[in-house]
Amino acid sequence: MQPPRNDPRARILERATELLRRHGCRALTMELLARELGVSKKTLYAVVPSKEALVEAMIRRFVGELRSSLEAVLEVPGTDYSRRKEEFFATVFGALGRLPPQVFQDIDREYPSLRQRIEAIRGELLPTMLGRLLRLGAAEDKVRADVDPAFFCTVFLAGVNALLRAETLDRFRLHPAEMAARLAKLLFDGIATRPTRTRKSSA
Repeated sequence: MQPPRNDPRARILERATELLRRHGCRALTMELLARELGVSKKTLYAVVPSKEALVEAMIRRFVGELRSSLEAVLEVPGTDYSRRKEEFFATVFGALGRLPPQVFQDIDREYPSLRQRIEAIRGELLPTMLGRLLRLGAAEDKVRADVDPAFFCTVFLAGVNALLRAETLDRFRLHPAEMAARLAKLLFDGIATRPTRTRKSSA
């Protein structure tokens, strides 16, 4: 979707996101962005005061779009839990997959205060969305009845925050989307109900 022509901030974020995906976080400079937009750096700084503020604005925009997409998945009528869970995580991993993997390391190393704010944003998004998904699963007897959604979401969030730290990504050398996918599989397999097995009678 193209940003409104009379909204300079939306236009800046749209172009900055394109450059981020193409060049990564470190190579995205305010000078490069101003040149791509055809404006002076002074004009750019009047709208976005710093690169850190620019990156945070892009992250908030990304999270807002992801939230809207996840809400759409959770609200589709007539979809069972298994299908909804599949679409939920396909949406999450697809969104993460469109970001350059180095972005997370760069933010962690260069903008530690921004990393903390991003973790706070995750802390607002994940429990809300995951909690709704878990309650849908419990209603269909696909999630164990003894699973506390709040506790599960706290564990999941702690795992995501740990995995997306620079040193962890450096160690495993996996894309953040793959890291998150492995965590989701590990935790969701653990809370799934198991079908009752009928024991065969001996002859």
